[in-house]
Amino acid sequence: MTTLYSSSFCCYTLRNPLNSPLGRLESYLTPFTAKPFEYHVVKSGQLVSLNLYGLTHHWRLLPDTYPFFNPRLRDRLIIRSQSLLPSTLNFDVPLCSLLDVNQWHYSYFHWFIDILPRLLSVCDYQAKSGNFVYLLVPLHLKEWQVSSLGLLGFTSSSLINLDQNIVRTSILTSSLISSPAGRAQGLLGAPYDCMSPNVITKLADNLSSGTLYSTIELETPKKLYISRKDALCRRTVNEDEVVCFLERYGYVSVTLDGLPLPQLIALFQKASHIIAVHGAGLTNLLFSENATVVELHAEGHGIRADYFQLASIKGLKYFYYVFPSFNTENDIVVDIKVLETLLYCVT
Repeated sequence: MTTLYSSSFCCYTLRNPLNSPLGRLESYLTPFTAKPFEYHVVKSGQLVSLNLYGLTHHWRLLPDTYPFFNPRLRDRLIIRSQSLLPSTLNFDVPLCSLLDVNQWHYSYFHWFIDILPRLLSVCDYQAKSGNFVYLLVPLHLKEWQVSSLGLLGFTSSSLINLDQNIVRTSILTSSLISSPAGRAQGLLGAPYDCMSPNVITKLADNLSSGTLYSTIELETPKKLYISRKDALCRRTVNEDEVVCFLERYGYVSVTLDGLPLPQLIALFQKASHIIAVHGAGLTNLLFSENATVVELHAEGHGIRADYFQLASIKGLKYFYYVFPSFNTENDIVVDIKVLETLLYCVT
């Protein structure tokens, strides 16, 4: 086991001027410690079944390969049995999987927060061992996945594109780099899905300083309203009214879908104020510096702590408000008077 980053003491405070319900934010207001970020190098390791459970040659399961998921005893026996069958694929090279049982590699938020931190371990192992590590990645990568890998120094020559459905038994590799996700890093008494500030900060620094970003000079607005009009849920029903109101205060409505990652980095790095309904677009707070964030929650969707935590790690000013859900898709109607009060509080 190699310790890459030490434990982190987390003491977060919350700005809640309109006394919105706390929800899961409350569990982050008691100081806690995120445990050290450690990884394993497993000789003759296996990734078993289409869920790619990590296994040592002593048939010990590697929990890092199935975060937030705990196989039952019966499933564990099946996994071990499958590992004894002839392997589907053999790689005589060090390997790290960016695929897992949760299918997180398809989600923008999870890709950045739960998948990419594994590459910090890969970089450390490569630097110390001199061995080149190949990455198992989805068969079809999206632009933001390719760009993020490139920003961290991983090009197409590093990648093995895999259709998980072909793995009937297991994948055998000379060395398996088993690295934790970016969350589930708490010690006793910590929130179960807390992030490691050390890991998130290092990841954000590496992404922001990548060569693809440094070559781009863009004119970007300072005050952003992140539109979800192209989403399937958590949209703003009266968005035209909201945008018209916010324009009086210098905000610009931006739809993030389809923007290349270097442009997203520039957009959020240069923003001074960000208003958004809870959604994956706020993952880009990874790149923000000295910004003020207002997150709008839909009551029926729950008050999630993801972006409060991310803003706290990045040292951003964070405010929020909870609106009633308008329908089963958790769309909301933004009360302009409430929004005006929030703007007064954040200026």
